[in-house]
Amino acid sequence: MHGIPVGIKDFYDTAGIKTTAVFEHFKDRVPTKDAVGVAKLKEAGAIIIGKTNMHKLGMGTTGLDSYFGPVHNPWNSEYIPCGSSSGSAAAVASGMCYTTFDTDAIGSCRLPAACCGDQEVSEAFEKAVETIRNLGLPMSSATAPFGDPSGGISNIKADRKAIAGPGFQRH
Repeated sequence: MHGIPVGIKDFYDTAGIKTTAVFEHFKDRVPTKDAVGVAKLKEAGAIIIGKTNMHKLGMGTTGLDSYFGPVHNPWNSEYIPCGSSSGSAAAVASGMCYTTFDTDAIGSCRLPAACCGDQEVSEAFEKAVETIRNLGLPMSSATAPFGDPSGGISNIKADRKAIAGPGFQRH
């Protein structure tokens, strides 16, 4: 991952950088430490280029409801980018970054990847029994598994290798 530009969904904590889940109530929230996955990406040499927009609180299928404004499909502004990880998929599809670090509970990552033309492999499908706890703003006690829309399968494999190992809570 050394030198690879990566976007982080605004659901994961990033030390010193606002993590808001694009919800006005959290607009001034600045965490003091990184989520485990973010820390592991940094340790692997990834370059965090910024936070990606999303559907408010990760609770929507359009990508249009955000405190920071709607996410636009990079290929056609008349189409929606879909899902809560819409900003991530749009960032990858438009070439802003090679991959992103996201959540995917019920298609939050897979839907936007499909709508924006990215490749995505959800941990929820790779390991249906295991989920990776989101250490940013939790959606529930069994928070969403990790997902990553990417420009290609090799990027996804590099992401997985970088964040593998101890640190994630699995159940």
